[in-house]
Amino acid sequence: MRTNYFVFLLTFFAFLISLNFLARAEGASVSVSQKSFVVGITETYALNVTVTNKESQDDTFSISVFPASQGDLGISVEKYSLPVKAQKSESFQIFFTPFINAVPRAQIFTITAYSFTEKTSDSEDVTVIIVRSSPVYIESLSVNSTILDPGETLNFGTSVGNIANTPSAVFSLQSTITDENNNLIKTFSDNFSVGQKSSKTISSTFPLDKYFAPGIYKIETSLVNSSGETIQTESYSFKVSNLGSKLVTSETKNLSPFAYSFQITVKNEGNVPAENFYVNSSVPLGINTLFSSPSSPSSSRITGASVQYNWLVQKLDPGQEITIPYQINIWTVWVGFLVLAGIVMVSFRFVFTPQLIKSTRFLGQITRDREIGVTIELRNNSLQELKEVMVRDFVPNTGSVIEKFQAIPPAVKPVGTGTELVWRIDSIKPREERIMFYKIKPTVQVLDSMRLPSASARFLNRKRDKKTVSSNEVLLRSR
Repeated sequence: MRTNYFVFLLTFFAFLISLNFLARAEGASVSVSQKSFVVGITETYALNVTVTNKESQDDTFSISVFPASQGDLGISVEKYSLPVKAQKSESFQIFFTPFINAVPRAQIFTITAYSFTEKTSDSEDVTVIIVRSSPVYIESLSVNSTILDPGETLNFGTSVGNIANTPSAVFSLQSTITDENNNLIKTFSDNFSVGQKSSKTISSTFPLDKYFAPGIYKIETSLVNSSGETIQTESYSFKVSNLGSKLVTSETKNLSPFAYSFQITVKNEGNVPAENFYVNSSVPLGINTLFSSPSSPSSSRITGASVQYNWLVQKLDPGQEITIPYQINIWTVWVGFLVLAGIVMVSFRFVFTPQLIKSTRFLGQITRDREIGVTIELRNNSLQELKEVMVRDFVPNTGSVIEKFQAIPPAVKPVGTGTELVWRIDSIKPREERIMFYKIKPTVQVLDSMRLPSASARFLNRKRDKKTVSSNEVLLRSR
């Protein structure tokens, strides 16, 4: 009796095992492309998974991964519900991505397909091997603002971490700022070490000058080990605003005795170039004849009672300034005034200065028997009385003085080379004149000409200063 009972139990367990085997055989089958694979930090490994439906009818399978999540490893299942036709297979992918702070290890994950119809399942284990080249990594790269105006300061910080249980060796952060055309703007370099299982932030600043060009700029930061190997590179972009071109114009003036000088200064205080603009200035109509500039104006035009001059500036870069000088040449006025004053003074001197004129009316052949009359005229053209006047004339030995005088008789005095005649007059009032006349006879036969030297007059003016005037010479020609 006991033997029959034991045989019954064996037969019953064998039946249950066969039922379970049949259920698995008629349920699902899970297979993977790789049961073990290696994946690096921030890399993604796509694992191909195939589910085979061994049932006689279509079924939908639920897909799960255990463990479902990890703090330093991203797991993404392409399909969590997979319809499969009877006796067919369908594939999908599971993506494994170690985060930047992932700890190196080998970890087993179980992939399961569960049948909603038969309530059966099948599983497959895979081993994920996480590797990394350095325990130190860049956690993040951040900036104080993604949009900045010229004149502001860019602050950017790089957070670095160390997953090791010991302090790190010395690493270097190599950072660059480049423009849209990949032109290098600025470089930064910082050496550092990080404590065990900790992180730190390395900050840098970059002041933007007030004329910094607008555009999109990129910060690129690389983590470099002591051997010069780049471990990791991160980047971030920021924008510099376009403030346009801002033209600021100022004018200075300087007055000197010879010119009225102007300087127009134009400066571009914006952050983009100013192109093809005009600088204008006006001077009163009439004064424009005195205008001059080393920078020739592009054009000029009369507007009302003034003349406007225009200078074309083709390009003015941010921060650049130009100076346009011009002047009103007062010296030309002074020259004209001096010329006029000279003319007036000469005219005044000619009109209002005493004059001594020596002349003769003799015409014909000069012979010893002919008398020659000589007239000396002293005119007081000045505005003051002449006093103690003495008029002196000289007759050379080529002629002799006939001592018969009309009007004012002179004192006649022979000298070595001729005869001197002297007239003394007490005073001559303004606008008065005195006429002195005498005659001479040639002492030699004159074939060509006879020269009579100039006479002179000496007098005292109102201030009792001695003044002298001279007459012209007289040239007699024998005809």
